[in-house]
Amino acid sequence: MYAGRARPRSLSEQRRWPRFPPPDAILEGLAVNPALPDDLLVTLIRVHGGPAATGLAERRPLADAAVTAMARHPDPWVRAALGANGAGGPEIRLRLLGDRDPYVRRRVEPDLRDEMPDEPVGPGRPWSLGDLNGSRGYDRATILRGPLDDELMAWVLAEGDEYDLTDLAHNPHLPPTAGLARFAEDARPHARLLAARDPQVDPRVLQRLLGDPDESVRWAVARSPLMPVREIIALLDDAELCGSAAANPALPVAEMARRIGSPDVAVTPVADDRGEFVE
Repeated sequence: MYAGRARPRSLSEQRRWPRFPPPDAILEGLAVNPALPDDLLVTLIRVHGGPAATGLAERRPLADAAVTAMARHPDPWVRAALGANGAGGPEIRLRLLGDRDPYVRRRVEPDLRDEMPDEPVGPGRPWSLGDLNGSRGYDRATILRGPLDDELMAWVLAEGDEYDLTDLAHNPHLPPTAGLARFAEDARPHARLLAARDPQVDPRVLQRLLGDPDESVRWAVARSPLMPVREIIALLDDAELCGSAAANPALPVAEMARRIGSPDVAVTPVADDRGEFVE
C-alpha cells in the first residue's frame, strides 16, 4: 500500500533495467490519487511512467485508457507495473504474459476471480467479530480493512492491539460516527494514526498531528482531505511529506496538472477552504 515515500528500485530492477529512472515521490503520489482525472493519468503514464511506476502498480481502479497506455508503453518497467496492478481483461493479461521482457511476464498477477468467497463482504454483509476470531496474518488484515459491523469496530477500538489498529487505520470504510479523533493524544502512534484518518477530525487536530514524532502519522495527515488546500500544496515542497500530499484527493486538479507538466489543463488560481486563492 502506498505510504507516501517513493520506493527505491530493487537491485534486480537496477540490474535488469539500468535505464529505469529514479522514483519520484510526487509523481507516485499523483498516480494513486483517486481525484486525478483520466486524461491527466494518461499524460502521467506517457510522460512520467518510469518515475511513477510504483504508484501506477498500486492505483485502484485503473481506467481503460490508462491500461491501454501502459500496455503499449515502450518502457518495460511501465508494462511490468501494469502486470503487477492486475487491471485489464484476458487480452491484456495474455499480451503481458507474452511480453518480450521476462521480468514483465513474471510481474503479471494471477487472476483471482475464481478464488473469491461465495459470500463476499460489502454493504449487505460487513465483516463481524465472528469473522475476525481466529484469523491471522493476511486474512485478518483483509477483514480489518473492509466494511465492519458496529460490534467488530467497537471491539478493535477497545482491545487496542497495535497491529489491528494499524490495519484499521488503513480501512477506507471508516464510519464518520466512529469518533476516532479521540485518539489524537494517545501515547501509541498506531492509535494517533486512527485520529489522523477520522473523516470528521477537526483541522486543528490535524495541524498538531502534522508535527507528530511518528512518520506514519505525519504521512496520514498529509493525505487527509480535511487539510486546508493551501497547506496541502505547501506540503508538496516538503521532502518527507510531498508524496502523501500528492496523493491527497483534495489537491486541486490545476496543481496536479502543473506538477505533471500537462499543457492541456489551464493552471489557474484555486480557492482554498477559507475562500482565499492559492497562487
